[in-house]
Amino acid sequence: MEVEAPVPQPRLLKFPRKTVVITATAFVVLIALGAGSAYVWADQYQGHIAPNIAIGPVDVSGLEPALARIKVQNAVDQLLGTGIPVIFNGSQTTLPLSASGTDAVELVSFEVDAAIAKALAYRRSSEKALDTLYLIQHLVTRSNEVIAVPVTLHEEAIKTSIRSLYPDAEMAWNNASFSFSRIGADWQGRVESARPGRVFSYPSFFRDLTAKLSVLTTEGFVTLEIVSATPSITDADAQAVLANAETAMRRAPYSIMERPEGTGRTWPIPAKDLGSLLRPDTSGDGLRIGIDAETWKLYLEEHVSPEVEELAVNARFQIEDGKVKEFAGSAQGVSLDVDGMRAALEQAIAEDTTSIILATFVTEPEITTEEVNDLGVTTLLGTGTSSYKGSPKNRIQNIKNGVQLLNGLLIAPGETFSLLNALQPFVAENGYLPELVIKGDKITPEIGGGLCQIGTTTFRAAMKSGLPIAERRNHSLVVSYYNDPANGKPGTDATIYDPAPDLKFTNDTGHFVLFEALNNTKTQALSFSFWGTSDGRKGSYTPPVVIRWLPVGETKRIESADLKPGEETCQGEHVGADTTFTYTVLKADGSTVDTVFDSHYRPLPKICLVGVTPIPGETPAVPETILEPTVTP
Repeated sequence: MEVEAPVPQPRLLKFPRKTVVITATAFVVLIALGAGSAYVWADQYQGHIAPNIAIGPVDVSGLEPALARIKVQNAVDQLLGTGIPVIFNGSQTTLPLSASGTDAVELVSFEVDAAIAKALAYRRSSEKALDTLYLIQHLVTRSNEVIAVPVTLHEEAIKTSIRSLYPDAEMAWNNASFSFSRIGADWQGRVESARPGRVFSYPSFFRDLTAKLSVLTTEGFVTLEIVSATPSITDADAQAVLANAETAMRRAPYSIMERPEGTGRTWPIPAKDLGSLLRPDTSGDGLRIGIDAETWKLYLEEHVSPEVEELAVNARFQIEDGKVKEFAGSAQGVSLDVDGMRAALEQAIAEDTTSIILATFVTEPEITTEEVNDLGVTTLLGTGTSSYKGSPKNRIQNIKNGVQLLNGLLIAPGETFSLLNALQPFVAENGYLPELVIKGDKITPEIGGGLCQIGTTTFRAAMKSGLPIAERRNHSLVVSYYNDPANGKPGTDATIYDPAPDLKFTNDTGHFVLFEALNNTKTQALSFSFWGTSDGRKGSYTPPVVIRWLPVGETKRIESADLKPGEETCQGEHVGADTTFTYTVLKADGSTVDTVFDSHYRPLPKICLVGVTPIPGETPAVPETILEPTVTP
């Protein structure tokens, strides 16, 4: 099909030096108006953006920052709802920039306030006369320059979306390797040929995507290219050391011994297992037989780790009758020295020996039982609450799991606590269940839905405790679960999503802080408290104020080949809002520190996926041969 050429993007503004050549036209206007009249006219722009200024396609000339923010945010919201046209292998589709579900996720962050600040300061001066001349220059001269909005891509999430759009486009590459077959009592090997693969060229795609998003345009498209991935170990490399690999196989079994003298436990590595570990290795000074690092790690995890390794356990505590009480003691851990044992096995193969010694190291807990009396956990610092009443089953389980992971944690003095780190990994093995979200025209399960309930409650507890907030971002949508308990309005929530955004706060109390996470399953309510040593500070925040509500618009219906023809699945609408509240820390000396949190929630119409019959041949074909450029793994 014929494809339109990309639309040229306008030049981005660059701040000039203070000494600027003022155009002759500006001087003529100044003389015509007279200095006094010009100053009066220029006063109208105090606290306003200069004439003929645009942020992307949005004209913000003469606007106050608050009004400019509304106009620019509307453009951002539209972009997030529409997505970006992407072309791959001659076929165009739309890359969703957000996913709608209980915990809405945006794949891109726009720093609207930074763009507004840049527009407000562009070619302006604190000196009245010079500022007047600058404003006249803005008035009489027009350019095709625009101010860009700083953009942050959540790259891993975008990669996941792209791979769901084109699930068969990438192909794994393989280095040359070995395979072995047993002939009588002997082992014979052969070389398994290297195979090139193909991968998306993400660096160039992310660069072009950022450039387009920063000027808030959906015109044209972003090209997604695929490149060949060239193996780093060739057939010739493998053939050169094949005889050495066969010798190692004939010498098997190898053994992992618990003690050098041969007493204690032994873990054999028979030839059939060794064959899966052997690889040609070009990482050293020359070509040799090596042990594949990832396969070795998995092998130890299956055959040795369950009998040897133990995780270090921090002491955990709870509050009982207003006093801290231990409910889980600390314990040292034991870990395998995976890399050291791999090097030892490679050396054994090279030196014609067949055994290596089990290598471990002790890991220490961060908080030991003996420290309980020195923690300084004596006072309730603050409590935050939220309700998850009416949540679906999987969401309730994820919240319950998050509470169990947090309750009893200790936050060290000076530590900046990361909620994501405390709750990771977000996998089924760590107790999390999936929830369904809509991404573009697909319904996709997301692991860990509901953890923003944890983020919101933690944010409120940190503020009630007077702790400095290091990182917080509100949800993209108004969700009733996160409305503030004081007045039922949105504004005091906090979203988390791996790998970003995160919720972080700093323990600047000088003592340990205990995280008490309580879950009332009957009322479906959370209550998080921080206990520590009070320095007299008091934390509080005002009930959130809704500056404006934003209407949702008409229902959006999207055709989807993932549903049966005629079947319909809908995601509820979310009214938008702009809100604000003030977080105040009253210190022991009577001074206060105020932090204003402004939040924007984009409106989202009801979205329905409607099943249609797939059109044969609609999925773009993947090119069979890709020559340039290449990526060497």
